[in-house]
Amino acid sequence: MYAVYKQTHPPTGLEFSLYCHFFSAAERNLVVAGTSQLFVYRLNHEPEAPGKGDRNGEGKGQREKLELVASFSFFGNVMSMASVQLAGAKRDALLLSFKDAKLSVVEYDPGTHDLKTLSLHYFEEPELRDGFVQNVHTPRVRVDPDGRCAVMLIYGTRLVVLPFRRDSLADEHEGLVGEGQKSSFLPSYIIDVRELDEKLLNIIDMQFLHGYYEPTLLILFEPNQTWPGRVAVRQDTCSIVAISLNILQRVHPVIWSLSSLPFDCTQALPVPKPIGGVVIFAVNSLLYLNQSVPPYGVALNSLTCGTTVFPLRIQEGVRMTLDCAQATFISYDKMVISLKGGEIYVLTLITDGMRSVRSFHFDKAAASVLTTCMVPLEPGYLFLGSRLGNSLLLRYTEKLQEAPAGPGRDGPDRQEEPPVKKKRSEPSGPWAGGKPQAQDEVDEIEVYGSEAASGTQLATYSFEVCDSILNIGPCANAAMGEPAFLSEEFQNSPEPDLEIVLCSGYGKNGALTVLQRSIRPQVVTTFELPGCYDMWTVTAPPPREQPEVAPGTSAEPEAAAAAPEPSEEDGERHGFLILSREDSTMILQTGQEILELDTSGFATQGPTVYAGNLGQGQFIVQVSPLGLRLLQGVTQLHFVPVDLGSPIVHCAVADPFGVLLSADGHLATFTLKGDTYGGRAPRLALLRPPVSHPSRVTALCLYRDLSGMFTTESRAPREEPPPRPHAEAETLIQDLSGSVDDEEEMLYGDSGGSGRSPPREEPRRAGPPERDPAPLSPDPSHWCVLARENGNMEIYQVPEWRLVFLVKNFPVGQRVLVDSSFGQPPAEPRKDERGERELPHVRELLLLGLGRAQSRPFLLVHVEQELLLYEAFAHDSQLGQSNLKVRFRKVPHGINFREKKPKPSRKKPEGPGGAPGGAPGGTPEEPGGPRGRVARFRPFHDIYGYSGVFICGPSPHWVLLTGRGALRLHPMGIDGPVESFAPFHNVNCPKGFLYFNRQGELRISVLPRSACSPAYLSYDAPWPVRKIPLRCTAH
Repeated sequence: MYAVYKQTHPPTGLEFSLYCHFFSAAERNLVVAGTSQLFVYRLNHEPEAPGKGDRNGEGKGQREKLELVASFSFFGNVMSMASVQLAGAKRDALLLSFKDAKLSVVEYDPGTHDLKTLSLHYFEEPELRDGFVQNVHTPRVRVDPDGRCAVMLIYGTRLVVLPFRRDSLADEHEGLVGEGQKSSFLPSYIIDVRELDEKLLNIIDMQFLHGYYEPTLLILFEPNQTWPGRVAVRQDTCSIVAISLNILQRVHPVIWSLSSLPFDCTQALPVPKPIGGVVIFAVNSLLYLNQSVPPYGVALNSLTCGTTVFPLRIQEGVRMTLDCAQATFISYDKMVISLKGGEIYVLTLITDGMRSVRSFHFDKAAASVLTTCMVPLEPGYLFLGSRLGNSLLLRYTEKLQEAPAGPGRDGPDRQEEPPVKKKRSEPSGPWAGGKPQAQDEVDEIEVYGSEAASGTQLATYSFEVCDSILNIGPCANAAMGEPAFLSEEFQNSPEPDLEIVLCSGYGKNGALTVLQRSIRPQVVTTFELPGCYDMWTVTAPPPREQPEVAPGTSAEPEAAAAAPEPSEEDGERHGFLILSREDSTMILQTGQEILELDTSGFATQGPTVYAGNLGQGQFIVQVSPLGLRLLQGVTQLHFVPVDLGSPIVHCAVADPFGVLLSADGHLATFTLKGDTYGGRAPRLALLRPPVSHPSRVTALCLYRDLSGMFTTESRAPREEPPPRPHAEAETLIQDLSGSVDDEEEMLYGDSGGSGRSPPREEPRRAGPPERDPAPLSPDPSHWCVLARENGNMEIYQVPEWRLVFLVKNFPVGQRVLVDSSFGQPPAEPRKDERGERELPHVRELLLLGLGRAQSRPFLLVHVEQELLLYEAFAHDSQLGQSNLKVRFRKVPHGINFREKKPKPSRKKPEGPGGAPGGAPGGTPEEPGGPRGRVARFRPFHDIYGYSGVFICGPSPHWVLLTGRGALRLHPMGIDGPVESFAPFHNVNCPKGFLYFNRQGELRISVLPRSACSPAYLSYDAPWPVRKIPLRCTAH
């Protein structure tokens, strides 16, 4: 099905969730599945220590967040999911079942940053179907808690047993070498459950029990079915049977059975050791069963009178039904239950000395989303996945009702806050960074406190929302219409830009969702400036007497003392706008109004190739075709003539370094020297890098790495695919609180980014990513990426100019870029292995860090008429000691880079700056001398709180990556092709942007904040979205 039609919006509802070692043994991840998608999240703790009780509940946003670290899509809908650690494996494998009876076992592959299939199983032979042509049974997978085997129920009547090898160490090693992991599996076999007992029909649920010597499967079934209208005649129809699976002999004796359970049993939940046994959920009652212990059951409402003769006690103070309830154990004797109305109860199993359950205690803790799946994360955290509303990450705190006999289960520092305080902080809650992310219904969770005193260590629980994942389903109805608010420049465009309004959600999660396919800028004003083909905005430091701190600079008032340090684009407004024409440059000063400067230290007699900031926003560098200028404000500090044999056409800067590229492919580098705080005057030092090679350089970029991923040192022997595996988070948090000063962390994490500092929406995250092997905050490192005419892509360490990464045939767009820089002859004739044809040219490169603390490096490549997008991931293949321990994985995207109708007259602006730089020695140039290339990739930082890249050209796109970690690609086609783009932070246009369209109009714009509607627009979604809660089902 998915091979035939195109899915325009990915599914957002979640149906399955589990918490496992997805990437490596060093960290556990939340793995969720919905429809055909699989998402892997990491739970990120903030750098602040949560131990200070006063800072915890103040709504300052000191909450844990989920970061999406990987996502995968399948060619079918996931029907069931489980995880298992195979023998000798370094990470957990996932078992995924698909209709009608397929099972895939997949595992993360650190070499490709993708999933690899370990085994495939197919059970759709006609003899297994019993002649049925329609199958209503979903294949359900269960895994033995000790990892000895997995069981899948197919067609409602057969159990597929998939045994796993659990042998000596010798076998584990043999499984790692030899034939991969194939030896982890033993041959599967099928049990027909009707052979165990001819009454074993209509299976309701099955679960593996804890604490048995052999894998023991408990099956809940109803041999003679009944329904509520018939209970007067036939009742207590459910039964259980437990079978012990001897995998080697393939025998499966029944070791325990019990019949005459209430007719409305819906599911079974195994109780962990040391209690053991199973809890059976019925609609109106709750039962605890164990093999050698008399059963214990309670009635949850009065409907059990006359419908069952099973001995049930009355549970005082509880009136509920358990149909559609979800439950999970958060400790061996406490279970969280989410009812069909969203109420959350904590159930405590009260045991006597013999470990048999003698009573239940219910504590109503909260009301939350209607839950589809539920999984506990590390102690103190719970994830509720939902297909009817937004999925939530909850933090729960436990308060013992007597004097606490010992520290609570969440660590001592979480018990001081009264639940009232948590509740009060909630409305300002999860998005207290002022950041428009997924819209949060204010009362997604309401907290109740109940003080039911009891003899044993009972506790009350309070829950609070830490994070939520937007869900726009299930969609009951949809309507299209024109947007209510549109800038007048776009009112009479030939193609109206339509919006879709959906009725989404169910019950109290019901909402109206407004989706728009593209980004529509809100135009502040328009200037007619024909002839300008490129532009840059640069910050100018305020006068030294009063160091000015704009609102975005510091995360806390104490940080204002260091105003000169983090003075980057977030804090500093843009002081100058530089516009390049064919034969001149226009300099505009941007303050309260925009004025053209006639006399300044800027070069205005010719075109400008590049302008940008150096020295943490203190200085401006302007690159002309034949020289460089260093300025502070409008005063020129240093001029360097540059003679590379041909004019400069491209420049890349990563503070304090810069690289120049000439029209015939020669390089020069410059560095900012001198003390920025007095002393010697700052100056630019120019030199030629030692990268001699017969093949010309066609594109380059500089990258300043703040993630610590780019390194030439071998990591610890275990493979760490994502950059920050954290050890058990509780200990990590205490360490941070003991050793790290929060304010300093924030300042120094913030202090040096070349105009791309950590995003404003998460000021508290500017500190270090949590990594256990590395020091707390990695030092910034600098790297230069070159693309050559012969198809090589090379990465050099700057300033040593040491080759650390080499890829051949780079423009053909391999799926994974693997380093081959060792043992290679320096030069090769330019040829494609697939034929004698020439490789396409790389026109432009951009490598930059996005996301949380800029920890996710992405590589954007413009090859002739195509865009290639790669994400870097850490991988140490032990090739040599000094290569770069990174690989790049291709990311699929739908951005079309081609011109729609090629008009020869307008050929000039089409490529990155037309011909001269794009293809050296290629298409003939316009008269007026060689001009610089116009970059298509425009990185920006903090436009309305978002950071990413704007892609100019015939199909303009925004590439966004926030702290949520999901890559978002939004088109902006409402104004036609965009020639050039620059971020613009000004007193009249805060956190906005500028762009030129084809008609030579300069538009000063902001992203629509949608102030007129109750919910703001979130761009951190597959489509820009507003969600307006209705609290009822809309049809």
